[in-house]
Formats: sequence, C-alpha cells, structure tokens
Amino acid sequence: MDSNTAGLPFAGSNGQKLFGIVHQEHLSTSVEMHAVLQLTEITEVMCEFLDRPTLARLARTCRAFQEPALDALWKVLLGLEPLARLLPDSMWISEEDPAGSGSRYKLLQPLSPQQWRLIQKYTSRISVISSYYTMTSSDNRLQAIALHWPPAFEPFPPLFPKLKAIRGAYPGRDNVLLFHWLNGPSLTELEIRSLLGDLASQTLIDFVSDMGTIYPNIKIFTHNAILDKERPETMIRGLSKTIRSWKHLEHVDLHTLDLDTAAYEHLMRLESLTSLTLMLASEVLPRLRQAVLPRKPFPALTDLTLVDRDYHIPWMTVEWLNCLHLSPSSLSCRTRRSSADPRQITDLCRAIAAQLCHKSLETILLMDYGNSTSVEVDSIRPLFSFSRLRCVTLANLCTTSLSDDDLLDLATSWPLLQAMSLNYYVNTQTRGVVMPTLEGFCHLLLHCPRLHKLTIVIDARDAEWVEVACPWDDVRNHPMNYLCLGNSFLDDAKRVASILSTLRSLKEVDTTCWDVYPLMGIPERETLSPLWEEVNHHLVELRDC
Repeated sequence: MDSNTAGLPFAGSNGQKLFGIVHQEHLSTSVEMHAVLQLTEITEVMCEFLDRPTLARLARTCRAFQEPALDALWKVLLGLEPLARLLPDSMWISEEDPAGSGSRYKLLQPLSPQQWRLIQKYTSRISVISSYYTMTSSDNRLQAIALHWPPAFEPFPPLFPKLKAIRGAYPGRDNVLLFHWLNGPSLTELEIRSLLGDLASQTLIDFVSDMGTIYPNIKIFTHNAILDKERPETMIRGLSKTIRSWKHLEHVDLHTLDLDTAAYEHLMRLESLTSLTLMLASEVLPRLRQAVLPRKPFPALTDLTLVDRDYHIPWMTVEWLNCLHLSPSSLSCRTRRSSADPRQITDLCRAIAAQLCHKSLETILLMDYGNSTSVEVDSIRPLFSFSRLRCVTLANLCTTSLSDDDLLDLATSWPLLQAMSLNYYVNTQTRGVVMPTLEGFCHLLLHCPRLHKLTIVIDARDAEWVEVACPWDDVRNHPMNYLCLGNSFLDDAKRVASILSTLRSLKEVDTTCWDVYPLMGIPERETLSPLWEEVNHHLVELRDC
C-alpha cells in the first residue's frame, strides 16, 4: 500500500487508483477529470484525512480541489496570524504606541471592496478560532482592520458566517474591538482564558457587560480566568449581567468565577443547562444562600462539578448540597487541599447520599490534590446506596482501609461498576490500616462483571494458598484490561503472575505509579517496585506459552 493512502477510508488498490488520478490530473491538463473526483462529498472526505501541508498543495492543484481543501485548511484557526497575513506589508505603517506598550500598526488607507472580499473569502470558512495568545503584532493589525468594519459600501455579507466557537480568548482593554469583530450568527461557544490588564478599566467592564448582546446565541460558556480576590464589584455585576442574558446555556464552567445572586437564580431555572462547573468560595456561599430556589433547581442538570478555591471543601460542598435536591448522572468535587480530619470526608459522603438522586448518579469523582487522609470504609459507606454507579474515583481524596468483607459489600452495592480508582497508596505505618487480599480482589471481579479499569492496593502475600482453578476460572473472560495495584505487598512474583494471568484481557500491571508522588518517595519502593516489574515479566512469559 502506498504511504500516501495509509489510514484513509479508501486505502488499498482503489485508494491508490484515486490518488493516481489526482497526480495524473496534476501532471497533465489533457487528462479528463475522473467523474468520482467531481463529487464534492468525496473530496471533502479526502480532505478530512490530510495534513495541512498536503491540503495547501491540493488547493493549488486544480479548481475541483481548491474549495474543499481551503475549507479544511481554514475550518479551525490556531491563532490569528493567518488572518493578519491576508493583506500585504505595503499597506501598513508601524508607529510607537503613546501609552508606551510597543509599536502599533496602522492602515495607510481604507480597505477597498476587493480587499474586503479577499478577507471574506477566507473568514467565511472558519468554524473554530482556538487562540491562546496575548497581544501580538498580528492582533494589532487585526485591530486596525476591525476599526474599518463595517465597510462604507452596502450591503456586505457577514465576515464569519460559519464561526461556531472561540476558545482561549484573552479580552483586555486594548483588544476588545477585536472581539467585537470576531463574531458571527452561528457562534455558540465562548471560552475566556484570561482577562488582561486593569480589571477596573471601564472599556473592559463595558465589553464584559455587553457580551450577551455581542454574542447572543451562546450555549457553551467557559471562564478559566484566574481573577484576583480584589476584583471590582462592577466586573462581577458585568459578568452576571451577561450570564442572565443567555437563555439557552447548555454547558457552563465557572470554576474561577463568582456571580451575583440573580445570576445564580437564572442558572437554577434554565431548562437547557445540562453541565455546570461551579466555584465554591467564601464570598460565593452567601450569594447562593440568598438565592430564591425554584421548585426544582437545575431541572436538566446531568453533570455537576464543584471546585473549591479557598481550601474549605468538603464543608462548603456539604452546605451547598444541603440546599438542593439534584439528580445529576455525574458528580465531581475538586479541591487543592483540605483538612486531614476524616469526619469531613464522612460528612461529604453523607451529604452526597442525602441530597442526590440514587437512581440517576452514575459517576462520582472526589479529588483533593495533595491529601492522603486515611479513613475507615464506613466514611464512604453512604455512597454504597448509589446502585447505578459506573465510574468511581476516590483515590485522590483519601486512603480507604477495607477488608475482604468490606470490598465484597462494595462490589454487591455497585454491580454495574466499569471503572474504579479506590487506592493507589496505603500508608502502612498508619495504625489499623487494613487491605483486601487476592481473595477479596477475586470476589470484586465476580460481582462486577463489567469492571475493566481498576486502581486498588491489596495484600498479595501468601499467594501460595490461593486456589487458581476455582474461583479464578469464573473470571477468565473478565473484561479487566487495566490494573494498577500501587504499593500492594507481595512475596512471590511468579505465583501472583500465575493468578493474574487467568484474566485474559489483562496484559500487564501498571507500574508507572512508582514514578510519581507519593510512591516515588516511600521506603518500600526499592523492594516492591522490582517485584511488580517481575510480575509483568512472568505475565509476558505466561502469555507466550
């Protein structure tokens, strides 16, 4: 097979024939274009599988390929540099900015109708602008072009009729005009990466307040900007005004942003909102408490993520959840570091069990970066009431001490489990820590027949007493294909490998966890890590037999 056609849906003899036609057409204008290459649907599919240099060459091959290739080249714009290069350098003059922020570009004359049509020829193809940038010379040039929009002659079609998403935007006092210009009737997704410059700037505040008018059809809004705690109240009111003006929001990510009470009330009433990421901070909770709750807050919400900024989770999460009765299918709680008090984790799990619908929740992800609090299984036992759970991640919240019987209770409570990260590190110096054995691990697989991804710490010592034939024969066809056992204890690598080899889908045990915190620094690393590498070596030998 020719390397040019590898990976294409029409690869093979027919694919080579098609590319032969393309090259032949390129080399000889006397050859008639094959009828199949005159079908727009075919050329569009071809362009989806070509890299940018190939697309650029294809656009210069012939008229039949020019439009589909240009559409694919300009569909996703990574940065604004290509737009800035549409006009020749002879049209620009560089002058020093009076504010002392470097040089600025200025057009020597207004754009002609032909030049506007040239710009529109390419901007009309753009669907996504993904632009993680600060103000550069390219942005300065586009600012100058935006100053002349709309052109004096009428009528003129929209510049960005297909634009659907702006990602990684950096609005600031000096470039708000650019974001007025980067707009279109199809725009439904907006991600603000950061707000540049003085947040008290009236120009920036006016832009933030008017985003609802500038971009009226937004359905997906993400605000990742890290704002200072002293941000002006006028900025909060402006952002809240914008949120209230969007009536069809489906996905909202506010994990670095707080709003006023009216904006939170608006989000609670939206029947279109399915995904919400909410920041919990000391100044947010009073506004949430003041909100007048509808009869059913967040009626369509399926994906809820709560992010703590002030290191107070889980009590903030508990207080907020106690105000609402929600039915999401996915819940995530993220923080940087909370107290090592196990009672907080118990309260969090109780609040989740008390306030969320047991029949709808399918995913729980609880994370506390840098925390390794050890808790008894009773701390997470309230979560056993969610019988439809398919994905559970607790390893980054705490270290759960549990016996074989406790693991069996967990398995019978979550029979639909597909992925679970329970423990990847257990501090054996902690008093009263209990780990399940290989027998408990086997019962987990038996009661969770769909479990294909697992992170857990077990005690795999005394493996010679484990009967391989039964019940391990019952899990021979189990779908388990990823297993991370952290700092699990073992003393006979070959015997453990023999037991694990009964899982036909499992190729090896993931040992990369030994290269990251906290396993990379524990004393047992020098003895346990080589043993688990030996397990993998024996697994390969057993697979080859």
